[in-house]
Amino acid sequence: MPRSTSRATAPRSTQTRATERTGTALAINCTGKSEAPFDGKPTSAGHGGARLRADRTSDHLTAKQARAIMLAALAAERIGQPFTRMVTVHWERAGIPDHAAAAATGRLVKLATDWARRQGARIRWAWTRENDPGKGSHLHLLLACPRSLPIGRMWRRWLRAITGRPYRSGIMNTRRIGDSLSLPLDYPSAYREHLFKATAYLCKNVDPAAAPAFGLKRIEPGGRVIGKRSSVCQGLSKLRAD
Repeated sequence: MPRSTSRATAPRSTQTRATERTGTALAINCTGKSEAPFDGKPTSAGHGGARLRADRTSDHLTAKQARAIMLAALAAERIGQPFTRMVTVHWERAGIPDHAAAAATGRLVKLATDWARRQGARIRWAWTRENDPGKGSHLHLLLACPRSLPIGRMWRRWLRAITGRPYRSGIMNTRRIGDSLSLPLDYPSAYREHLFKATAYLCKNVDPAAAPAFGLKRIEPGGRVIGKRSSVCQGLSKLRAD
């Protein structure tokens, strides 16, 4: 029998704050200099440079962005690479200001993608970024990763490479979507319930006017974000329309 699906899937920080909770993220292709510390400067050139300029801000996800995340989640499951992990990175706690968090997120995704490729595997992802008074600038990342890939031991190394600082407790949290990584195969209906909760959590800062169309009941402000607010990996963005 499958385990109860009533358990919330939203990631919890290891440090509780009294203020309301939120989350964040962005992904761009970066250079291959993956071991050089991130310099914290805003990106204004290169791949996606114009999208990351310092004068581009947003206060919530658009309906188009929320739809892209939800369709990507369905597409990932359909091709047999379902999202099984949710990762939260608190960039502000790591010393990365919001104007540099988009580039830092892109660097993180690049490091993970390149590492997986060297292991002969492929990962899929979708993310959102938020920036609120309680948590500051942070990232929420949905990840599809083969169960055999030991990605858990790599996160701290990648964060050290990006920030140039030792890892500190409370910067990152990762948890499974559902009770186990095998849930999508063992109990698909239970997995989809957890998946909806996870995607709804990423989309909780959508434009309130668009929320009813997605069946979202939990709507929270996500703060003003500099640069791109959400992204879906190219492979899923192509598949989701099929």
